[in-house]
Amino acid sequence: MRRRALDFTSRSLVREAERRGIPWRRVDDGLASRLLIELGEGCRHVSMMGAGSDRTAALGTMIANSKLLSAKFLARIGLPAAEHRLVRTAEAAAAAAQAIGYPLVVKPESGSNGRGVAVGVADRQALDNAYQAARAVNPGVLIERFIPGRDHRMLVVGGRLVATVRRDAAHVVGDGELSVAALMERVNSDPRRARGVLAPLKALRLDEATRAVLQAAGMTPQSVPAKGQHVPLARTANLSRGASATDVSDQVHPDNRWMAETVAAMCNLDIVGIDFITPRKSTRGAHASR
Repeated sequence: MRRRALDFTSRSLVREAERRGIPWRRVDDGLASRLLIELGEGCRHVSMMGAGSDRTAALGTMIANSKLLSAKFLARIGLPAAEHRLVRTAEAAAAAAQAIGYPLVVKPESGSNGRGVAVGVADRQALDNAYQAARAVNPGVLIERFIPGRDHRMLVVGGRLVATVRRDAAHVVGDGELSVAALMERVNSDPRRARGVLAPLKALRLDEATRAVLQAAGMTPQSVPAKGQHVPLARTANLSRGASATDVSDQVHPDNRWMAETVAAMCNLDIVGIDFITPRKSTRGAHASR
């Protein structure tokens, strides 16, 4: 039976283990929805599942899973984070938007894989729609100032930054001949793209969320973009929404490395992934979140 490829987090952990001469093996039959990996042997044995291990602190996990607590921790230790308000009604969301100012990010207080997250919310109508989508995931909704820049995920293991990837939101590039839908099919022909949990890259999806992004760009799935034209398919750079990942571990500024390792230590997490936004032409002065 052909096994599924390791996801990014597991690949990074295994790569580091191999670099250190630590034996490892995967414990699954290729069909499990979650991948279990065992590192080391004997008294130094560690079991891993995704970004969690048998040594991961439960309280630290709770903090990391809460976007509100994560933001408070960042502010407490003097690290940059987006201005935010926690709201539970549409009226409170409107008041928060007025106080913070558009554009905004609207997201559920807890959640994963970009569910219920809206980026670049620019007016009251879009805010109302975004609030309802976020509230469907969690009754507590965060209204945040939008921070422009490139999206990164930093992986800290054992107190040290071991890998960083730049995540680019799902998109296609026109060739002047194929429609958006056809371009998506061409991208999905990459064998690395699939819908399974363990797929290295996720397939592009032509769903209602994708159609909404295309509509905002004045396009439909049948539109034929010009050669070289960048066509967005998602507002967030979540890998679950078809984003691509580029390893930039060798480009991390020392200040940002320190920041990531400080966040992990503050939350007392042996393994943690940190979302990091930085201006396109800068390697410093960025904002972090959970």
